[in-house]
Amino acid sequence: MSNIHIKISFSDSFFFLVGIDIGSNKQIFQQLRKVGIKVLLVPISIILGSWLGGMIGGWFLRTPQNMSGAIASGF
Repeated sequence: MSNIHIKISFSDSFFFLVGIDIGSNKQIFQQLRKVGIKVLLVPISIILGSWLGGMIGGWFLRTPQNMSGAIASGF
């Protein structure tokens, strides 16, 4: 097994376990309701800004829009 496979396996396992931990926490939804929907504005803004920046960059580089959108999305 090469080092890259070990790193991918570790990161996949880490994200899986963090998801299980968050999903099993019953208070997380109560805390999210208390804070409100505003807490989601920053991550949504980052996602949309990255995607829009990739689309605009693709337009300047004359890259097809579906390809630049996929690249900006992380595919």
